[in-house]
Amino acid sequence: MSISLVLVTAIVASLSFFLVKHIQQSKNPPLPPGPKGLPLLGNIRDLPPPGTLEWPHWQTHKEKYGPITSVSVLGQHFAILHDRQVIVDLLETRAIKSASRPKLVFAGDIVGYDGVMGLMPYNRTFRMHRKLTATQVSSKSITRFEPIQELEILRLLKRIYQDPNSQNLPDHLNQVSGSIMLRILYNYEIDPSRNDHIVTMANLVMEEFSQATTPGAWMVDFIPWLRYLPDWMPGAGFKRTAKLFRQHLLQNVQDPYKYVKKQMALGNDNVSYVAGLIKDVHRKIDPVEESIIAWTAASMMNAGTDTTGATLLAFFAAMLLNPNVKIQCVLGLINVKMFY
Repeated sequence: MSISLVLVTAIVASLSFFLVKHIQQSKNPPLPPGPKGLPLLGNIRDLPPPGTLEWPHWQTHKEKYGPITSVSVLGQHFAILHDRQVIVDLLETRAIKSASRPKLVFAGDIVGYDGVMGLMPYNRTFRMHRKLTATQVSSKSITRFEPIQELEILRLLKRIYQDPNSQNLPDHLNQVSGSIMLRILYNYEIDPSRNDHIVTMANLVMEEFSQATTPGAWMVDFIPWLRYLPDWMPGAGFKRTAKLFRQHLLQNVQDPYKYVKKQMALGNDNVSYVAGLIKDVHRKIDPVEESIIAWTAASMMNAGTDTTGATLLAFFAAMLLNPNVKIQCVLGLINVKMFY
């Protein structure tokens, strides 16, 4: 079969797919307000331009359409929540209905991010991962990691003192959050004087995760059968990208886990999250259990580093914008120190 015939067949099949999907969805209840889309393509022109911040773009939608807006791209619908109370009502009060995650063909099925808790559907596997995580990071068991946090905070203060440039503050905060997570999860200590391959790979995976989950970025998310195209066909370049992303993801999951196993064999790790789970098995661990432990640790590492760094940066911003509150915090700390 010639390439031209294959392309014509693919185009006809794609148009048929979109047409059938459009007819089916036209019978569904109306979506929240949003910009009027193009036939079949939907709001593909209303997505944030590549390389720009997303939140200012969606803020304009809030101003035009209200606290809940929507866009549709190639048959997939996206609801954007702009109001805190709306978010609480939908994601907390009605958590049972909103607890699952959307199915992403490229990021989940092809690359493999569906092994990360953040992309798992709310099913038995997700509940098993969550239960396993809770055994090691409960409010009671987490106290054993307090010395690690105190040490890394002292190192953070030293770095800020040696490099007070405010433009480097986000890097300092991301480094301390990453260092704490690596020590807690794997008892792995970063050497700040050199490039660390585990840290480098974790940062790379987070960047690639952001690319892989960008709405509208991958045609295969809208036309799932494209995943079966031969690698040599025009338009199948996403498969090469997915292969590279998957290779990095597996390294990110497996390399730190192997490090812990090696340290345990040498008798050097009795405190980390991974070591604690391995010891809890009380027998030779099987491959399925190893996989679950490795993936839960990687999920926590990738989710915790960015969010913690961003939270710390927000705290610094809040203190700068509210000096009167900062003074109260300092006085409170002095009182605590005097009390003890």
